[in-house]
Amino acid sequence: MKIHLPQSHRLVQPRKSDYFFNYFSLGLDILFDAQTHEVMKFVLHTNQPGEYTFNTYYRCLFEIPIPIVKSSKENTHVNVETDGTASVTDNSPNETKYLVTPFSKWSDVRQHLISSVDTEPVVIYRESKPQQNPFGPTHAYGYQDIIFEIIPSSECIASVTLYTPIHFSKT
Repeated sequence: MKIHLPQSHRLVQPRKSDYFFNYFSLGLDILFDAQTHEVMKFVLHTNQPGEYTFNTYYRCLFEIPIPIVKSSKENTHVNVETDGTASVTDNSPNETKYLVTPFSKWSDVRQHLISSVDTEPVVIYRESKPQQNPFGPTHAYGYQDIIFEIIPSSECIASVTLYTPIHFSKT
């Protein structure tokens, strides 16, 4: 009988799919590689009003230090702004780190980046039918191994994705 013959599609092992661990109470998603089970990326949610996933995740209280180069060699210290942003000194006299938090405004973050992000953003539409998403699109900006998803109307950070560069295996 033909149904009992080995067929090529039955002999091939199914491909493994990468998988997420979602931690809603921590405001965090982690993507794992299916082959190596290593972390590929972290998605940090800010739970800002106007964000597509608003009220789905708790706010992740992250602090991401981004190096900035100072033009002068003055002594620096920790500056905490009223909006929750901060900058801290590094051991080297010319380098300071700007802390990106869930409360940071994109205009502030953008001006502190070493290699400025002058490219046009990637516009993210999260709707299957027109006018279904009341919040509108978000804009994604890339900086090194970080993607900042921004709510354009408020300049707030919707999410931050930290990812590892792709390593191509030798085959």
